[in-house]
Amino acid sequence: MTDERTRTVPTGAVRPRRGALAVAVGAALLVVVATVVVRLSATPVAALSAAGLLALLRGGLPWRALRTPLDLAVAAGLGAGVLAFWINGHGGSRLWAHLAFALAFYLLVGVQVAWRRGRTVLALAAAAAVGTTALVAVLQWVLGLDTGYCRAEIVGGADSCERTVTAVRVIGTLTNPNLLAPVLVLLVPVGCVALRSTLGPRVGRRWAQAAALALGALGTTALVMTLSRGGLVSLVALTVAALALRKPSSRTLVGSALGVAAGIAVALGTLLARFSLGPRTEVWKVSLELVREHPWGVGLGRSGPFIDARIPGDQRFYHSHNLWLTWLVEAGLPGLLAAVTLSVVLAVLVVRGARRRDALSIAAGVGLAGFAVISLFDNPSFRTTVAVPLWTVVAILVAGELGARRRRESAGGAVDQGSTRLAPNANTSW
Repeated sequence: MTDERTRTVPTGAVRPRRGALAVAVGAALLVVVATVVVRLSATPVAALSAAGLLALLRGGLPWRALRTPLDLAVAAGLGAGVLAFWINGHGGSRLWAHLAFALAFYLLVGVQVAWRRGRTVLALAAAAAVGTTALVAVLQWVLGLDTGYCRAEIVGGADSCERTVTAVRVIGTLTNPNLLAPVLVLLVPVGCVALRSTLGPRVGRRWAQAAALALGALGTTALVMTLSRGGLVSLVALTVAALALRKPSSRTLVGSALGVAAGIAVALGTLLARFSLGPRTEVWKVSLELVREHPWGVGLGRSGPFIDARIPGDQRFYHSHNLWLTWLVEAGLPGLLAAVTLSVVLAVLVVRGARRRDALSIAAGVGLAGFAVISLFDNPSFRTTVAVPLWTVVAILVAGELGARRRRESAGGAVDQGSTRLAPNANTSW
């Protein structure tokens, strides 16, 4: 028999007081929803996250309850940013933003550790946030509202709304279609699973499935209407990952990885036949030159000005149009090592969650697979409106692993059989 404390938090932790937990949950919900809907910046996210974490810790939750498999990678990334800042004297604001994202991650993990229903509630909050921005995006398309972003409809056409043959790109509640696309890719899978598993026992299986399908259709429509090349290609990864993670054997995973690579090549070739990669190839070339000249990085957030100085023209760049290459340029080899470590650990956690048949972990893995594809051609995670959804999905995935670990410890090493299942009435809380 286990008491309430060992049922709801990892072994050795103490459940915080009710008032402290309420403060932390409120802060977490504001971070998840408001960042997408009203575009919170890094400073409010840091303030809310710090307040929520402080409430949990002062309410009785010990530091050790916040330990995760990502601690080393997170610390390495922050350390690489500090080192690049110390060497170059630049990148302080971006370093502050990454600290805010780390605080948000640990707040979201702490809420799920301290509250049995925390995982489900955060997933539902993600559903509310992505549903809102997707609905706004679809309305922009239906009503033909001018968002200020267009895509050329002819081969070789310039992406300018001043041309006569262009298609308007939707932005939802965000400021750029290339920011909306990764938010949709990350949060729609988690939101669909949360709606289906939560509503099923309350309103019936059919209504729960209808709600999940409605969110999926809304999100897919909005993603297509962003006309984001990376977003459209990511649909291949989303589909293959969703199929592969249902039966995650080694053969299936390897075959799926090869299938994703082939699918990306075909989809990219199809898109290039209609559009183009624009200046990305030149950006990547210049970025590699910067790596040779600055092996310890140019400073967080400083890749854009260095690239601008080497590529003629009026177009301005903010990063190297690849997540891992941007970390290499801005934080040097230590930054790349941190980014690769984080990616590998997340992949391992996704496979573990899939083998436990944990529906939320599978949904998180699907979203992260799509985000990884987008990140091959872009680096949207430098914006708070994308970084917070990313770390929300990561926190949901990590909480599933911590819950499984606690159950194994409670059972004396027995194989965990209590994860969220893929049944229509599955319970996603732990």
